[in-house]
Amino acid sequence: MAKYQMKYSFEWGSGVCLWSTNEAAEIKFRDVVDERQLPISHKLKDLLWYLVAYYDTMLDMDNAPAISPWWTDEDELMFNKKQKFAYAQLCQELGKEYEIIYAAENCI
Repeated sequence: MAKYQMKYSFEWGSGVCLWSTNEAAEIKFRDVVDERQLPISHKLKDLLWYLVAYYDTMLDMDNAPAISPWWTDEDELMFNKKQKFAYAQLCQELGKEYEIIYAAENCI
C-alpha cells in the first residue's frame, strides 16, 4: 500500500490539482498539496502549474459557473490530453510510495 495518497483533479480558482486523501499525506503536505514540495522533475512541476492556470481560463468570470466563450473544443481536447499525460508522468515519477487517484475526468 502507498504511503501517501492524493487526489488529482482540477477545480476553478484552487491554484492546485492535488489534494491529500490520507493522514500521512495530510501530515506531510497538508490538505492542499503544493507540487513544488513533491520529488518530481521541474518540467513536471511547470506542467502542473500551467494546467492549473490554463484550466482557470475556462471559467467565464462574468457569468460563472458558465464556460468561457473563448474556450474552444480544441482547447478542451488539448487540455484533456495534457492533463492525462501529466497524471501518467506524476505516477511514474512519484513511484510506489505515492498513490494518485485520478479524479480529473469530470473537470470539464
